Amino acid sequence: MTFVVDYDANYDVIRVLHDDVLIYKDTGISPITFKVNCIRDRCPPGYCECKTDEYPGYCCSDCASNTKQIHDMRTALKVKNGG
Repeated sequence: MTFVVDYDANYDVIRVLHDDVLIYKDTGISPITFKVNCIRDRCPPGYCECKTDEYPGYCCSDCASNTKQIHDMRTALKVKNGG
């Protein structure tokens, strides 16, 4: 992912943008420092992480719902194939 960081000295504002969407903003006297932490487990328990092209680069999918859908598709395939 590409981020753009800009600092407006007139207002002491730092902004971080991704695809022109503001994702972080802070004010303070220069120099402003900030730290970015990567979160390994971004989804709550019972959800799995799926990569996407849109920000933030992932989504959380309900594992139980996905399991049921796969089971239902498998059952439908068996019926369709005469099994």
